[in-house]
Amino acid sequence: MAKVLFVFVFAAFQVFSTGIAANGYEVKLSESIGGEEVVDGNTGIEFVGDYIAKMYKYGASLIGLVCVLVIAMSGVQIIAGGANPEGVTQAKTRIFQAILSLVLLLGSALILKTVNPGFFVMT
Repeated sequence: MAKVLFVFVFAAFQVFSTGIAANGYEVKLSESIGGEEVVDGNTGIEFVGDYIAKMYKYGASLIGLVCVLVIAMSGVQIIAGGANPEGVTQAKTRIFQAILSLVLLLGSALILKTVNPGFFVMT
């Protein structure tokens, strides 16, 4: 039900914003994210695309930071937990999962760069 509602609202937004732009009215959509960065666009597609790009960049930064911290903390746990083989195994598993998460993050960035070469270009 939530997916249907999301699709309906998104489609209505697109029709509304395209209809206004087609009638000669200029609509300037603007939203501030994280301080001074502003997401804006003349149509709904530009606005949503810019918003998704900014959110991806913030999300990717946060995920990368968390993965590096997990790797560092698990490394400390491996060094300190030499007598506890179960703790060492759990730390190694966390390190593997964090590295896999970073690989997935870089893979998604590669796909985005392939689909839209200007995705990571600062405007």
